[in-house]
Amino acid sequence: QAFYSCDSLTSVTIGSGVTRIGDEAFYSCRGLEYIRYRGTEDQWNAISKGSNWNRYISNGSYHTISYTMTYNYTGE
Repeated sequence: QAFYSCDSLTSVTIGSGVTRIGDEAFYSCRGLEYIRYRGTEDQWNAISKGSNWNRYISNGSYHTISYTMTYNYTGE
């Protein structure tokens, strides 16, 4: 629950060395628009992701909106 319900979080950059994303890490981050990953899509898919790491419930009570995923991100 590292960023659980952090509505002010709009983007996050994740390094290619990350091997696990914990349970509910971005659960209910309604402001999250971009996840930028520094590795490849295959590397991203190999990351162990905990339950509900990006939980979406469409009734609006607890959700992470649709975000744009970028692979091989080289920006700051």
